[in-house]
Amino acid sequence: MTEVTIVQEIIDGAHAVKAVTQAVPGMKAAISEVWQYWVTDKFRYARAKANLEHMCEMADKMTEGKERVEDVSCKQAEKVIEACIGEDREELQKLWAAMLARIMTGNERDIRSDIVDVVKKFEPNDALVLKYIFSVYLEKSKFELSSSHIKTYFSVEDREKMDDDDVSLSFENLFSCGCIKHNNSAYLSTGIFIEGAVYRLTARGIKIMEAVNPNM
Repeated sequence: MTEVTIVQEIIDGAHAVKAVTQAVPGMKAAISEVWQYWVTDKFRYARAKANLEHMCEMADKMTEGKERVEDVSCKQAEKVIEACIGEDREELQKLWAAMLARIMTGNERDIRSDIVDVVKKFEPNDALVLKYIFSVYLEKSKFELSSSHIKTYFSVEDREKMDDDDVSLSFENLFSCGCIKHNNSAYLSTGIFIEGAVYRLTARGIKIMEAVNPNM
């Protein structure tokens, strides 16, 4: 079976993938470019097919009621698909699906290659922590959050089943990825002085959250 036949088989046999490629024909070329690596092993092929189907299903829902472009940048779509096709963790799949949704609607400008590379380094908890910091930044115009504030948020009612150490590890990874920065103490934008780690989003952190938001 040729690679072209396998790709067509995937598209025909996976409802969400078919829906996406019919709505955005340019996505088929990107899938074809990536697929060669995944067809050499039956287990890897099955897992990749399931991952792609699930993320296309999410991307399809995210773009309901929106105008979709017929053609996309194959290079850009290929980079996202290549990065996400092996991902089976739901929280990270949501990020990749949102990027696919932006590509499908022609809003891929914020999906820089370096952003894709950074998101590949994320653990699910990292995504949750960054999402929360970004949500507070948007809703309350708070540029700084104390580490205790963030840890308290995730400890309430065992939210997302993350303890303080999990959050601390996410701080470390997000900091090393250039998504957040911190001070040992600072005056918050409210004028309150806080002792202890205070975190704020960097330009990269903001750009990543914009890239994984299909509505921005």
